[in-house]
Amino acid sequence: FRFPRDLHMDDLKSDNAILLGSEESNPWVAVAESTANFRIIARDGMKGATLINTHPRPGESASYVSHWNEPAHETFAVIDYLPNLSGTGHILILQGLDAAGTQAASEMLFHPATIAPILQRATRPGGALRPFEILLRARSLQSSATSTQIIASRIY
Repeated sequence: FRFPRDLHMDDLKSDNAILLGSEESNPWVAVAESTANFRIIARDGMKGATLINTHPRPGESASYVSHWNEPAHETFAVIDYLPNLSGTGHILILQGLDAAGTQAASEMLFHPATIAPILQRATRPGGALRPFEILLRARSLQSSATSTQIIASRIY
């Protein structure tokens, strides 16, 4: 475990890594997710963030917004499992539009029944995982995530 300020570019090239939080709280996420489809973009002046779907598929929205200043609201999160910067390992990124979104992403890893279908599709015949992205929707109730659902995914 290291704080973002203690990481170096070489750490994202030579090791497997887990990055928690969006670019606003962890600037290394911007470097690691540069090729990701689902991207979180901060809005100016404490107005929250928007999740951009750079290549929406039929039935998907091009963007998802959280109204974070309401006590109960819909929020969104992303789980990215991407190659590290040198392609020799992987980076797992758990991030949300707000604290509840990031909580939803991290808790989803502990719900095997929900995440299993995506992991099965991402598993290669030899057992290794292909890179993937999962878009989640959750309900934020006083900054705690509830009712998390997978609403889109990409497997590469």
